[in-house]
Amino acid sequence: MAKRRKSKFRPPQSRQSDTRKLLGVLALPVGVILLLLGVHFANLFRQGSPEDADHEHEPPPHGGLVVRVGDGDQHYHLEMVRKQGGFLMLYTLGEDAKKAVAVATQMPQAQMKQLGSESGVSLEYMPFPRTGDGAGKTSRFLAKLPRELRGSPLTVSIASVVFDASRLPVEFSLPPERGSTPGDFEKKLFLTAAGKYTDEDIQANGQQTAEERFPAFKPHHDVKPRPGEKVCPITRIKATATCSWVVAGHNYEFCCPPCIEQFVKAAKECPGMIQNPEEYVQKQ
Repeated sequence: MAKRRKSKFRPPQSRQSDTRKLLGVLALPVGVILLLLGVHFANLFRQGSPEDADHEHEPPPHGGLVVRVGDGDQHYHLEMVRKQGGFLMLYTLGEDAKKAVAVATQMPQAQMKQLGSESGVSLEYMPFPRTGDGAGKTSRFLAKLPRELRGSPLTVSIASVVFDASRLPVEFSLPPERGSTPGDFEKKLFLTAAGKYTDEDIQANGQQTAEERFPAFKPHHDVKPRPGEKVCPITRIKATATCSWVVAGHNYEFCCPPCIEQFVKAAKECPGMIQNPEEYVQKQ
């Protein structure tokens, strides 16, 4: 008995199914490309070194970007936090990224560039010690970005941060920030009175911001002031007589203009922390 030949006719439902399969295959390369792009942009802003892939951090203590510093089991962490007015705060943390670690007073040098740019600027991170850090120690640092870099995604390269006896380099990326227009923060800070910062102080300072009053100031930071020398109320390093500001009717000396901003902010928000100028002197 002759075998019956299979019909080549296929119902419409079957042809539609094949069409969907074909479209799925054609769409696969697009999906792969999108996946690779997603991985690429995620890597631009990933936190820490490649070793952090299997080293997860808990939520950052100050809501910033945590970066692992050093290799192996004995390592440290840094946390970078953006602040109003273009400030960048850097916290030094231990192997446990929840615990602050006070390090020796130092001035870490950083290169800041807009993401994808070949040129950048060099900044010094100033020590910004907290109560309890101890003499000659600090657990946080402060830098101020120039206006053209504020709010932009950045790549940051710090030559070295000294933890104990180790000098450790660190590199990381900061995502963009959305905030006030450059200058808004400074105007509001310096030209409105509150706390210990009075209308009389504003008049005495020429109704200016620190940036306007010291546009070309070049700091020469001395991290080892001698006993009896005036120290900056913010960094506790040697103050400069040519960088001064009136607060609560008293003339205070600072190491650089960004410290004036932090001091005025403290005088307005935490007036009880402000001491008289004669208290800001190196003791020993």
